[in-house]
Amino acid sequence: MRLPFDERQLILDNLPYLKRSVKLDSLNVFLVTDTEAVASAAHPVDSSLAYPGNPVYSFKTVVHEA
Repeated sequence: MRLPFDERQLILDNLPYLKRSVKLDSLNVFLVTDTEAVASAAHPVDSSLAYPGNPVYSFKTVVHEA
């Protein structure tokens, strides 16, 4: 299945809105083909489940000391 648009680019284009909406300082977007990013995910990610229209995601809270 192929979507008529680039999902990753859509997310990147809307990053400022997404960060404001959920009150985040930063948000990183990685492809499931980036094995290093998948390995460092906050919880185990089964990238075989990802396909267009069904992304795989992982959230990690990072606290920065002032």
